[in-house]
Amino acid sequence: MAAREKPPAAPAAGRLAGRDGRSGLALGAAQLIPFFELARQSFREGSASLQQIRDWAWPTRQIITFLLPDFFGNPTHHQYFDIWARAWTPVTQNALASR
Repeated sequence: MAAREKPPAAPAAGRLAGRDGRSGLALGAAQLIPFFELARQSFREGSASLQQIRDWAWPTRQIITFLLPDFFGNPTHHQYFDIWARAWTPVTQNALASR
């Protein structure tokens, strides 16, 4: 008898991935279906324009603080770097005008 050749692994892996994907969707449907139903009724729809959302974003000049958090100073040092005056400015009063 001639030895049978093994089938390639790629089609079997594709079938396994497809089956796992369908199983995942079936299990997640209990949460996904109510989510999509409520998303259509969201009270947030139309409440803000794209320009308003962009205005709320982090200022472009502050992006460097993602890499260097103390670039403009640290509040515990009681001073900050004013980028417009290009000088370290001491913080002498808090928002309540007390020391």
